[in-house]
Amino acid sequence: MKKKTNIKSLAPKDENLLKIKKLFPEVFSDGQLDFSKLKNILAYQTEDTKESYKFEWSGKGDCFRSIQTPSLATLKYMEEESINDEKTENLIIEGDNLEIIKLLQASYKEKIKLIYVDPPYNTGKDFIYTDNFKSSLRHYLEITGQTQNGERISSTKSSSGRKHSNWLQMIYPRLALARNLLKKDGLMFISIDDHEISNLLQICDEIFGEENRLAIITVKSNARGSQASKFFSDEHEYLVCYAKDANEKIEIGYERSSKDFIHKDKDGNYFREIGLRQRGGEWRREQRPNMYYPIYINPKNGEVSSKKNNTYCEISLPIRPSSGEDGRWTWGKEKFEKDKGLLFGRKVNREGQEIWDVFRKDYSRDESGDLKKTKVKTIWDDKEINYQEGRKLLKNVFNGKDVFDFPKPPKLMEMIISSINLNNEIVLDLFAGSGTLGHVILEQNHKKSLDTKFILIQMPEKIDDKKISNKESIALLKELKKPPLISEILKERIKRVIGGYGESPIKLNAGFKVFKLAASNYRVVDEIEKTEESNNEELISLIRKRIQSSLIFDDSLTDNYKEINVVYENLIKEGLSLNSEIKKIQIEKNSLYEVSDDKGKNKLIYLCFEKLHKETINSMEFTNTGEDTILICFDIHLTDSDKANLSKTFKIKTM
Repeated sequence: MKKKTNIKSLAPKDENLLKIKKLFPEVFSDGQLDFSKLKNILAYQTEDTKESYKFEWSGKGDCFRSIQTPSLATLKYMEEESINDEKTENLIIEGDNLEIIKLLQASYKEKIKLIYVDPPYNTGKDFIYTDNFKSSLRHYLEITGQTQNGERISSTKSSSGRKHSNWLQMIYPRLALARNLLKKDGLMFISIDDHEISNLLQICDEIFGEENRLAIITVKSNARGSQASKFFSDEHEYLVCYAKDANEKIEIGYERSSKDFIHKDKDGNYFREIGLRQRGGEWRREQRPNMYYPIYINPKNGEVSSKKNNTYCEISLPIRPSSGEDGRWTWGKEKFEKDKGLLFGRKVNREGQEIWDVFRKDYSRDESGDLKKTKVKTIWDDKEINYQEGRKLLKNVFNGKDVFDFPKPPKLMEMIISSINLNNEIVLDLFAGSGTLGHVILEQNHKKSLDTKFILIQMPEKIDDKKISNKESIALLKELKKPPLISEILKERIKRVIGGYGESPIKLNAGFKVFKLAASNYRVVDEIEKTEESNNEELISLIRKRIQSSLIFDDSLTDNYKEINVVYENLIKEGLSLNSEIKKIQIEKNSLYEVSDDKGKNKLIYLCFEKLHKETINSMEFTNTGEDTILICFDIHLTDSDKANLSKTFKIKTM
């Protein structure tokens, strides 16, 4: 049985309906979800919500429609702009990140370990993300000059009455769709300042669940203090961290220095001493009375017991030395009996008096042999976390030229990525800007022999040639014969990092592939919208064109299409990675494209742009494929007999 190829990206709504149908098939009637049946089966009762708390804004409904509206776009491979593309899985994707995230839903669902988001801060400057859920692709193609001559010359001023609403409209669908890409133990870090921190937290609590908010980190990014605020000099921004699911095993923290672990046990394992008495917080006996009890010590070897005898004859109590008040231990009696092998006692000098105290062995490595981690603190005030450091590094890359305002500090990116084990993982940067995160990942891979892959997404935003501060970036791109776009700065930076820069350049064994958001290779008929000004004859004409388009299979692709672009559009909409292996092969008299999944999951696609010969159809290579192998070709090139024979081996889809 044949099907048409997917020309739309995976829509979350369709996937959610399949999940419901799998759990409760009885709530569907004629293929449609019956909400009344679903409520009954869940014994759901509608509560009076007149006074319940809600986070609302003008146009929130459009956000949900935007999330559920699939993309009709594609990603066009730019081989001439890629570097060492045959040996890399790093991606730079140029285009509107909302459309791009939609296109990544099938291929990268639950495959990203870390997502970093550095959105526009909504500070009153021009706001370029003016989404329209009905025509976001059309809007993008227009503003980037792909459907009209000229460049984007206008933007929506955030000083309008919809200042916060516009920002919320922009960020909500992007975060909601990006969450789908996170692995079950994945994390999202979002940079933000005072303008939208409160709204961002409410949005993320709604999308992720408040229980998955891990931290709100204060980042001292401007030690001099910004003078832009009327009353205070702002020194900080925020970094918000959410988990996809905090119930998963979330491994986050910094590796402790082995220098901290100076003691060695009889087996050669290093540890440090930590006092068992509670030092801070609820340290008093009356606050936790069950954690006050005597511990008896063997003076010969320091071993401990809860019972006194001739061997365990020295006593230790959790007394606060400075005041003599009763304190308490950090372990209760049950924990003590279970893990007392980790404890030992020895004499210490407290306030000029020798007493017996109890300590815990904190080993440098966990049960799997990995170095233990220390928790990430919520105030980052390292001197290197400031925008001047970001600018200094970027100027070094571009031979002293100042090409970008406020690039992110590399130390900030280092602190984020070093808190998570990202070896053999994928990191996504949703608003890549000048590419600091990609830069740091490449250098960390080199220094630590890691294999972290990145996906950097950046809008081809025009650099304002009227701003004096942009003079050097525009001159540089003109010299390189590149258009004056921020995305060009990003690509050039990553290219120079790989090639080596500065006084002692180091060439890296790395590369990247470039993709650009583009209109589909299929003839896509735009959505028919009826308005008060609509003419009935025009509507009828549009409907006829749509019907005609769906019937003429041999004319389904646009004029002057390139086969490789059609191959990439099909593989990403079928759920294969953009790093899939693509081969042009010959089977008997036919030339075909063979696409295999990059992770060895045996998912295979054959694409043929010519009539299949009988010798090819009957060949051993064609008849010995796996059950999930997809064959994509033009419908007009297959006879009924061909379809019957091929459907025994392939899932047939026609263009």
